[in-house]
Amino acid sequence: MSDTMWFERESGSPVAKGTTDPTSLLISDDTPDWVRLPDELGGGRVKVEKAVVGPCPSCKSKHAVRHLVLGAPFGVAECGMAGFLWYAQKEEKVRCDGPCGLMVGADTVVVDATDRNERDGIVLCAACAGEEDE
Repeated sequence: MSDTMWFERESGSPVAKGTTDPTSLLISDDTPDWVRLPDELGGGRVKVEKAVVGPCPSCKSKHAVRHLVLGAPFGVAECGMAGFLWYAQKEEKVRCDGPCGLMVGADTVVVDATDRNERDGIVLCAACAGEEDE
């Protein structure tokens, strides 16, 4: 039996109801630790890596909405008018500072720096870093 208690809520509402016990309520605007993917996207649960604010992917006004960045190829935006909007996330690419100079997925690089976003070090792909066989 799972120790995880799932709650479902309407877009824009801070109140969520328990899926197995609708008398259980959770009131929070915090970022969830996990979300369930819709069946159309394969179902299952996915870790939420972070929440960011960005333009609505649906509304013409492109108002700011919360986006959950997931540990999956999908993200979800929460629009008060359009509801939860699932979309494919774009993979972040960075240029390898090694001899290959190729654009590689950010999740496959070795960073010799304290903060890659500040680019105060060297970004190497696994091949240039000599870690391709590890």
